[in-house]
Amino acid sequence: MKKYILLAGVGFYFLTFMAIVGVAWLDVETDPDFHFVTNVITGERVKVFQYDELSRFKEAEFAQALYYPMAAADLPPEKDRKPLEDKFAAWGAYQAALHNVSLSPEGKVLNTPSVKGGEELYKASVCWHCHSQFVRPFDYENRRWGPTAQIGEASWESPHYFATRRVGPDLLREGGLRTDDWHYAHFFNPKYTVPQSIMPPFGGISRYFVPLTQSDRKAFEDEIYAKWAGDKKYFNASDAATAEAVVFDFLKETGDEYKDRAWVLYKGRSGVAVGDIAPGSFPIVRVTHRPTQEMIDLVAYIQTRGTNIGTTSELVSKFEAWKNDSSDEARDKFLKYMRKKGFASGNWRIQPAVSKPTGEPDHVFAPAVAKVLEKIVDGASLTREEQEYWLESDAARYRLKAWRQSVKRGADLFGKKCVGCHGGLEDNSYANERYSDYLTLSTDFEYLEPSKPGKFSMVGNGYGPAARWLVPEPRNLTLSATLEKDGKIRKDLGYSTVYKYRSNERSDLPLPRDLFHTLRNGMPGSAMPAWPFMTDWEIWDLVNFVMYLGNNKAGRAELAELMKGAPQDQIDAGITDYYSLKAVQQSFANRVAIPAIPKKDEAGNDVTIAYLEKRGEEIYKKKRDIATKTGGKVASQCMDCHGSEGDGWGGKRVEIINRMGIPARNFWVGQFKLGSSAEDIYLTLYNGIAGTSMNKQNDGWTDLDAWSVVYYVRKMARLGVTQIEGK
Repeated sequence: MKKYILLAGVGFYFLTFMAIVGVAWLDVETDPDFHFVTNVITGERVKVFQYDELSRFKEAEFAQALYYPMAAADLPPEKDRKPLEDKFAAWGAYQAALHNVSLSPEGKVLNTPSVKGGEELYKASVCWHCHSQFVRPFDYENRRWGPTAQIGEASWESPHYFATRRVGPDLLREGGLRTDDWHYAHFFNPKYTVPQSIMPPFGGISRYFVPLTQSDRKAFEDEIYAKWAGDKKYFNASDAATAEAVVFDFLKETGDEYKDRAWVLYKGRSGVAVGDIAPGSFPIVRVTHRPTQEMIDLVAYIQTRGTNIGTTSELVSKFEAWKNDSSDEARDKFLKYMRKKGFASGNWRIQPAVSKPTGEPDHVFAPAVAKVLEKIVDGASLTREEQEYWLESDAARYRLKAWRQSVKRGADLFGKKCVGCHGGLEDNSYANERYSDYLTLSTDFEYLEPSKPGKFSMVGNGYGPAARWLVPEPRNLTLSATLEKDGKIRKDLGYSTVYKYRSNERSDLPLPRDLFHTLRNGMPGSAMPAWPFMTDWEIWDLVNFVMYLGNNKAGRAELAELMKGAPQDQIDAGITDYYSLKAVQQSFANRVAIPAIPKKDEAGNDVTIAYLEKRGEEIYKKKRDIATKTGGKVASQCMDCHGSEGDGWGGKRVEIINRMGIPARNFWVGQFKLGSSAEDIYLTLYNGIAGTSMNKQNDGWTDLDAWSVVYYVRKMARLGVTQIEGK
């Protein structure tokens, strides 16, 4: 009887599978150019684009970067535009190399991604067997994947890829969730980005990636570095500005030279002297496997999943006007509009207000505090600073045990989620050409001890096997060292470049809840994803482990060498990390006090949200000076970087990209690196963003002006997701 039941079950599964595929394959396409969906935000039934119409936006972005860089209000006088256009041409070459795009001498994109081609490859590779594209109308599914699937989204697809077998994650809302470089690393070897993944790698298939051996990769990097160090055309050791001016010309020439053999990525500048080359001038260049056109197409298709949700008929009308009107005015109007849209067809995924932890467990603290608890358990005397943590011996023993268990759990989670990017996953791909990886996390507390020679020497050092694909590279969590091209350790650029989000003063260590914020919400615009589905307890365990990794051993060794004979406590006092009790205490003492919004302005008028937005716009666009707390007046600098329209295309755009590799934030896309709540944007103004061009802005501003700018920025974000017409 059991045999017949088993056969019936297998038969039913097979017939169901074939019926779904058959019905989908025979489905009739509705409209060759446009189809309709219901806007989940406004409820309107609107036209949206199909397939390769989306890829034109990428081409439009490069065209704008090369020839139409800014709104007319931001352009300098005609006589001063030539140098600016030259800089934008260099930036276009940089962006092209970074995104694996080939440009003609006239700046035309030669290998525009084909979304239709990517869809055909998705079908041929049978990706749909494991990945569904259907969000069901259940609360849990909506929280995990996004808005419920709508029939209009797939009305033109043949076949449909709804499916139900979620061996891998659902992909319906994948578009724009992660960066292109993350997808390239993931397709090359899924374990690089998801260590527990069972998805097969694409890296050994020449159809998807240009073959590259480890010896060739090292030889190419050595050639590039030798050219930089030896050719004065590209570098002048006494003049860092000269090197800055030609870095992208160099990158374009180098990218063209190796375009059929490898992918050359520029990652910024080293903070240490290299030979006779000044600190901060030597470029960091990584060489990795170049994605083929088919892989570019496949990623382009993945990046369209879910982008039709939230679009409006306004976008369609502007796109049709651009196609039907060849005038510069129509083109510029469309490009200006698309700048705000972020060159994407839909921005339904507005970043929610940041999830705050409901409480902070008593076993979450820095290793410096753990050392104090160890002294209490051992009955040792405490210093004045240590007495702040005094507990009964039994209580101290309990908290210490709970902390150690938490660090262990955090290490396990780190090994399952983080090591492919942040370091700790040994890459054996090149050794046996089978693209298999294995974890190297220790089972004891010596996580930071070097592993085998030639392998990644530290867990959390910021250079896991996926790192060579990613721009910017993953964060170095050890606060001290990264790998240079020859495998040797080099000092980091400084502590301020390590963590972005903090609710205390910028020079201090982030608080545990700040680390919680980053882990929970990720860093939009980078390859650092959010982890919304991990429990608070799991996030806290990761927080403990991240603080455990934050031991600046290299810095202590250097100070010990400089301060020969000095007591260890003096050496420790000169280090800012989670093993320094003084640094930990200071980080709590210097928390930013976020003020309340004033109820009245200087003239006694009521302060409403509408008032704040209007006043903020005047400050942003330099129509109103900022009143400082000392009684002075200053003009805001927001527009210089973020542009008069708030789309990130200000006069300093090229300068910012040259320095950081990324532009200023486009407010209209609704996503912010440090969170979109009013409190988070206030903290961004107060502290800036460490390691970027976003400096402290509201130092000395009145509370009213600071909150006004916050609410005007949030207004642009809200309009960017709902509608932009007339703005």
